[in-house]
Amino acid sequence: MIYDYRCEDCQNVFEVWAKVADPAPEACPKCASPKLVKVISAPAFALKGSGWYTTDYKKSSAPKKEEAAPVAAPVAAAPAATAPEVKAKA
Repeated sequence: MIYDYRCEDCQNVFEVWAKVADPAPEACPKCASPKLVKVISAPAFALKGSGWYTTDYKKSSAPKKEEAAPVAAPVAAAPAATAPEVKAKA
């Protein structure tokens, strides 16, 4: 595994390739200070393609496009209410 460390004295950031069971480095390779802090960093790779959680199993909060409800056409405004026509009897 690759671990990142930062020296608290000179702010040097360096990587160490080590097994999980290996001990942490004892000193900074630049200034030899023993004040080292393990840095948490994001992985430098992305899992792409099918078969990974984000592509196959993760549930999306938004519906998929093909499952989305159809959009209704706009409704024309109804004519104003008028009194019914009264036809005279002949």
